[in-house]
Amino acid sequence: MTRTVIETLGDLRDHRMSLAFFCTGSKCGRELGLTLDRAIEIYGADQIYIDWTPSRPAIFCRECGCRRMRMIVQAVPSGYGLRDFD
Repeated sequence: MTRTVIETLGDLRDHRMSLAFFCTGSKCGRELGLTLDRAIEIYGADQIYIDWTPSRPAIFCRECGCRRMRMIVQAVPSGYGLRDFD
């Protein structure tokens, strides 16, 4: 059995996954609106996302100013808004 390792932003894109960023401010929890494609533009496809705290530029919530965030990896079924990479 072959194992697939998905550890970078590019791996997420190549395996048709999505990444959502949420504020972890105590009274906030808003989705930050940063897409996987935009994160790749800013930080590069080789950026490992596990235990990663984005910096330079840092991500922050425009509503409450909090710089703490949570990333959630999401599977995206066929036909749900991802462009084709073929």
